[in-house]
Amino acid sequence: MSEPQRNRILQGWLLEALWILLQIVGMILFIPLPAHRTGRRGRILIVTDLLTSPLFYVFLRSALIKQGYSVYFYYNFSPFRSLKESARRLSRHIEKEGLSRCVLLGHGVGGLLPLALPDEGRKRVYHLLGLGTPFHGTTLVRHLSFIPSFRDVTSRSDFLLVHRMNALLFDDFSPFSAWSDEWIVPGSLSRFGQGRDLIVDFPGRLNLVLSGENVQAVVEFLGHSHPTTAVEKAQIDMSREAKLAAQSKKQAAAPADRKTRPAAKKAAKKSNTKTRKR
Repeated sequence: MSEPQRNRILQGWLLEALWILLQIVGMILFIPLPAHRTGRRGRILIVTDLLTSPLFYVFLRSALIKQGYSVYFYYNFSPFRSLKESARRLSRHIEKEGLSRCVLLGHGVGGLLPLALPDEGRKRVYHLLGLGTPFHGTTLVRHLSFIPSFRDVTSRSDFLLVHRMNALLFDDFSPFSAWSDEWIVPGSLSRFGQGRDLIVDFPGRLNLVLSGENVQAVVEFLGHSHPTTAVEKAQIDMSREAKLAAQSKKQAAAPADRKTRPAAKKAAKKSNTKTRKR
């Protein structure tokens, strides 16, 4: 990906600095957002980042509701629990809400919890979408390894070495990342790899959920690439069946054409010889 324009980089980092200041205030004012259960397009569970106020997800919640989704939350706020313990709590929360075949949208460290979900919880999630999730960890918090969550997020931690590739166990897996993330050091660790990364040309981890442009990109991706209404699924299935039928017809017709062409040539030769004899 080419480097964004300087004005976009400057604008992004200025906004990110503002969000970080507000995040410090948000650590004191913990105000949870209510779930929205009446959407008809499908269910999305948002798992928040560490030490991030629920209010930072109000724009993302609003955009998803406008598109007809049901939106649920799991607040992964405290860093004083290991990610395994938080994953077990997340699994119980998924079962308590009665979620099945849902999209799990994890922001930051919140995207790591699904990697350690028990089988009962993982089977209820069909699409894992990470926003700035440090799948390879970060060296920024290596001196805070006495705090359980920070220890698990440290690069080459036991948690990451054991669970990182579990992201591929989900039916769909889409890692979004910012062009540059101030919490993931070095920056090379911010990409999952294997050509799966969806990179937005706007820096900052908090901008992934607070920038209107980024939120719109995520919502459109969910709507176009992973539709959840029965009508949209039926339309896609019909189009796929039509494509498969067309391909099978072409494959069936191709050998027939090859066989008829030599026969036609032979028939033409025979007719030419007959006319010459006459």
